[in-house]
Amino acid sequence: MTGLLGTGAVLITDINLMIQIVSFFILLISMLYKIKGKIKLHGYLMGLAVLLHFITFIVAMGHHFLVKWNSSQLQQIFLEFKLCGFML
Repeated sequence: MTGLLGTGAVLITDINLMIQIVSFFILLISMLYKIKGKIKLHGYLMGLAVLLHFITFIVAMGHHFLVKWNSSQLQQIFLEFKLCGFML
């Protein structure tokens, strides 16, 4: 089984890599708009890049997170966050 790029990687890994590269170019273009003084467009592009990164992170890592940990371990982690002052 090969991915899109001809490597032995899983398909989701290749898709994740391509989206991360697109996000990087969006960040570069966003920096150019910031230099030109078009701050509103810069903000929209930065938001898009962050959203793409977040979605690819959840898609690539979410399955491992849900399969690896059972509910008692998640409850313990949430309890530790609450004890540290974070409200979840």
